[in-house]
Amino acid sequence: MGGGLGTEAGRSDRGQAVGAALNRARGTMEFGVCITNKSDETGIAAYAENLGYTHCWVTDTQMIYSEVWSTLALVARQTRTMKVGPGVAVAPTRLAPVTAD
Repeated sequence: MGGGLGTEAGRSDRGQAVGAALNRARGTMEFGVCITNKSDETGIAAYAENLGYTHCWVTDTQMIYSEVWSTLALVARQTRTMKVGPGVAVAPTRLAPVTAD
């Protein structure tokens, strides 16, 4: 993604305020986004947060893209309030202590 994902602080706050207002108006409805596990596309999560999304899941495809846990760390670093987690952790191909941590 190009430089179009970067936003000014005021625009970011406005987007979050709108998202929070929408969530209150809808009751407990929240929206999430699932992104591919590519470290160069983590800016999509920040963009989604600016639009009012509250959750982000990252796909776990360890043989195709980046490590899911490092991608989640990048997403968490680029967002302020978004809840993040792996969309699917492929348990048989993961070390149990790493996944449990």
